[in-house]
Amino acid sequence: MVYLTDCLGGLVRRLLLAVVSLVLAALIPVSSVGAAWHRSTTTTVKAPDKIIGMDAALLGEPLATQEAQLADMKANLHITSIRVSLNWEYVQYNGPGTYDWSLYDQLGQAIAAEGMTPLVIIQGTASWASSSGAINAQPDPTQFAAFVSAVVQRYGAQLYEIWNEQNNTAFWSTPNAAVYTTLLKDSYQAIKAAAPSSTVVSGGLAPVAGNGNVAPVPFLQQMYADGAKPYMDAVGYHPYSFPALPNTYESWSGWSNMAATNPSIRSVMVANGDSAKKVWITEVGYPSNVTSNTGINGTTAESDELTQVNAFANANSWVGPVYWYAYQDDSSGPFGVETSTGAHKAAYATMANL
Repeated sequence: MVYLTDCLGGLVRRLLLAVVSLVLAALIPVSSVGAAWHRSTTTTVKAPDKIIGMDAALLGEPLATQEAQLADMKANLHITSIRVSLNWEYVQYNGPGTYDWSLYDQLGQAIAAEGMTPLVIIQGTASWASSSGAINAQPDPTQFAAFVSAVVQRYGAQLYEIWNEQNNTAFWSTPNAAVYTTLLKDSYQAIKAAAPSSTVVSGGLAPVAGNGNVAPVPFLQQMYADGAKPYMDAVGYHPYSFPALPNTYESWSGWSNMAATNPSIRSVMVANGDSAKKVWITEVGYPSNVTSNTGINGTTAESDELTQVNAFANANSWVGPVYWYAYQDDSSGPFGVETSTGAHKAAYATMANL
């Protein structure tokens, strides 16, 4: 659901109106702003526990807005980790010899000021590296890994997620598990070479199928067949299930596909000798305008989703951190615990009381 163009706050406005700072050829040393969230390459980064993460469209927003929303999330919703989409195109939009980190330095400064931990999704194809010019075009794994290396040189040891919903044509134009696995391998090696204490999560798989999309379970099976096992510290997954809630079994449900179906995301991991690794739920949520398939109105269903996800995550040790989508409603739908104008929904109080 982290749409490449729609969920990045004021990014487009800023890119059109701002005077950009370009860095030629080699990376400059970490700036005073970048240093605010830069970690030593040997720093140990502790993974967050269960539902304490949030997807929030903060990139490109004014610093004051970022600071206010992050402070609210931490103080009132107990959020300690923020999922940040670090897009290749938004850093190297002017060509392979230039780097503009300003958007990410600012957001990273705000996250660090709250004592929060970013989960950094590295994704997107720079237009100059794409034959079609599209941001969701299949990237060249070697070129992408070079950018990943630049990110790690800039920001050091972090929690890193490699791509977002790579089985979904909205994010990877022609999903291909073999190519993605090569990209994951190259990225993992680049990260670990520079900052070995980093955690590397495979891109969160989407519960989609048909129309060019590849269902998440067979995609993960193919990733293992292509040798992904040594190149991920955890498996990323997005178990959206609406209009079903997590406690309602449906064979098509992303939530049921996580562990209840045969095969499932979890059973594929176990079958490949990867039971020691966890499933990181790097996105999950429920749109408050959708009545559940058992007749529960959307506002209540969003709160029920939170409660059921939290209970399941705490009852199953193989479930890692959970990132809720989203803090505020945005163009992808009313998934927020707040409306787009900041009004609290019922889910806000539910999250505050978890």
